[in-house]
Amino acid sequence: MPSGRQKRIFIPIGARRKRVIPFKNQNKKFRAKSRDFFILEKRMFKSKQKNSALKARNFSFYKQRKLNS
Repeated sequence: MPSGRQKRIFIPIGARRKRVIPFKNQNKKFRAKSRDFFILEKRMFKSKQKNSALKARNFSFYKQRKLNS
């Protein structure tokens, strides 16, 4: 089990472009030089997509409810 420091995901601006050191397995964590943060690129991207999809769905649902009321 990773400690709290390792679990925290912190991505500084420009990290995607500059600091990514790929592992042999791309699905694993990307390790940055400073070792202070880990970039979980794929997971972040996926969760972002999911969130936006959920938001869109909720919004359309909300609009429909307003129209029906």
